[in-house]
Amino acid sequence: MVPTEGRAEQLLHELTDPAWGARMTAIESLGKLGPAHGVVEAMVKMLTDENEWVRSSAAQALDKFGYQEGVINGLLKALGDEVAKVREAAAITMRHYGKEPKLIKLLIKMLSDTNANVRQAASAAMRNIDQMERKKQ
Repeated sequence: MVPTEGRAEQLLHELTDPAWGARMTAIESLGKLGPAHGVVEAMVKMLTDENEWVRSSAAQALDKFGYQEGVINGLLKALGDEVAKVREAAAITMRHYGKEPKLIKLLIKMLSDTNANVRQAASAAMRNIDQMERKKQ
């Protein structure tokens, strides 16, 4: 078995594959490995991939990592993605980021999204954020 760091490096290289399926598979594997060196930054970059499945998978992988520094701006952009499954995955992941003013504003806007799954994800994220804040008190 390849050690985690070596495996992460191999998978990070696969993120440059021209085939979107290979990139998506690499993202899913990196999500299982956790936030090894360079993985979080790579996932944020993949939020802007040309393929919607890759973008959605990147947001889902970031959700598995919990709160991470340097992620929120990429996720905020993903909340405005033209594809509903990307917005939904980003909204679910935002539950880790607390009462960031820009975030709350976007989540409230998403409660009016044309896609029911996006509205539900935004609502769930807001509930999770509220619960986190209550635990802090």
